[in-house]
Amino acid sequence: MSIDLAYAAGFFDGEGSIGIYRTNQTQIQISNTCRAALEEFVKLFGGHVGKVPAKHMEAKNPKWRPAYYWRLYGRNASKALQEMLPYLKEKKPQAELFLTFVEMSPEDKKNSDIPQQLKKLKKVT
Repeated sequence: MSIDLAYAAGFFDGEGSIGIYRTNQTQIQISNTCRAALEEFVKLFGGHVGKVPAKHMEAKNPKWRPAYYWRLYGRNASKALQEMLPYLKEKKPQAELFLTFVEMSPEDKKNSDIPQQLKKLKKVT
């Protein structure tokens, strides 16, 4: 199975997340029960696939299937978002903020309100 950028962007729009954390660490992630789909993201963009710990899944409901995640950090995450950007719908405003933040100097990141703007967008979109 090989996926193209438009499909990847649609999948990311529905299942993905974009984050900037306290230490200004930037990350994109997708969680899903289909490991094969996430492995396609590794082929396209790099990163890695891991299994969501059982304490977050099966322990809550034994009928749930195992879940997996794909993650990318920093410039690698930025590159993947840049490639998907023309096809993103739901997460496009979040991706644009993320890309702006990644390009900032460390000093500008300290004073930036982009992480707070991103959190607000996640609650609205």
